[in-house]
Amino acid sequence: MIRRRGAVTRCTAALLLGLVTATGCTADRSAVVGESPRGSTPAVSPAAGITRVGVWPSQDFSGVFAVSPGYAVRPDPRQLRSVVVERRATGAVVVRHHLTDERFQTDFAGIHGDKVVLVDEDVMSPDASKGNARGWIYDLATGHVTAVTDVPGAPPLSRYGPQAAMSADGKYYYSASVDGGFSNCVGEIDLATMRGRVVDCANKGGSILYVNSGDAGATWTHFASGGFDGCRVGRGIRMGRPVTIAPDACDTFDTATLGTWQLRTTQSPGQPMQPALPLVAIDGTTRIDLGEARGQSLIVCGGYVYWKREVRGWTPAQDLLRWRPGRSPEVVFRQPEPPSDSAEAMLLTPKACTDGSVLTVAVTRTTGGPFTATVFSLP
Repeated sequence: MIRRRGAVTRCTAALLLGLVTATGCTADRSAVVGESPRGSTPAVSPAAGITRVGVWPSQDFSGVFAVSPGYAVRPDPRQLRSVVVERRATGAVVVRHHLTDERFQTDFAGIHGDKVVLVDEDVMSPDASKGNARGWIYDLATGHVTAVTDVPGAPPLSRYGPQAAMSADGKYYYSASVDGGFSNCVGEIDLATMRGRVVDCANKGGSILYVNSGDAGATWTHFASGGFDGCRVGRGIRMGRPVTIAPDACDTFDTATLGTWQLRTTQSPGQPMQPALPLVAIDGTTRIDLGEARGQSLIVCGGYVYWKREVRGWTPAQDLLRWRPGRSPEVVFRQPEPPSDSAEAMLLTPKACTDGSVLTVAVTRTTGGPFTATVFSLP
């Protein structure tokens, strides 16, 4: 359900709220035509500054990947329900995160400096009966590992592992369940001090979903009720305090922040969900329509906001676009889809932003057999 971004968990939460169509939970190759802002055509500059990091096995379309200048997180080819952290300069494995419980799968990875956050989720139990996700913080400089439950002040994780983001200043934000609530709060752990706190909580009967990235922290969406028909308002954190995104609107789907700009995709309450949603950027009274974005694909990284657009036409493709204030949107990566008569399926997914400046992108493929992912990074 969330970016940055395990498909299995997105489906779990989406089924709960009836959002499967919008969250991209199916692994088919359906696509929509992405509209450019005001009818203009974004500049196409594929492969600009992109580094191909590797081709690795993947558990499925939700395989966990994250790349920083020093490290790479990827599934362990010997046991795909486990992951390894390797040093990119030498290829040496510095962490092997092994899962002994077959119900669990690692579906979130975040890197900041020498700290790596890995989160495991029960992806096999019925949603109503599975427990909270399990989070671990590895200090690669010392070899020490700390459970999120052992971090002073940190609230418990919710059941949804990928509902999380890493900030440029080294804070881990995540969906939390407090006082028996269902994904009703946002937790924060400062990786430098290893202290946690509750940042924001929903009103009674409400919930919080889509914890996402922002250049000054993170953003998320308040649901006034447990369903999708109620009012949805964006929230975020700036200078250590929560702020509201488009407070007079009830149609926010997912969110991001970039400088003084607030970005959100929109979907009217009660309307049928769509796989592509209008994306707008707002700065005070100025509004820019940025076209359409796949739900839960927004990532802020290195002074840009990135998102995915699916195109079907004369050149079927999945595009990765980016935008920053003062510039037009541009396509920085284009992945053509296989021919319509091919058994191959593929999915382009922006995965993570590390150290506030390196974007991880995965192109996951299957031909009816094992999944593989080609991983790229964008500085």
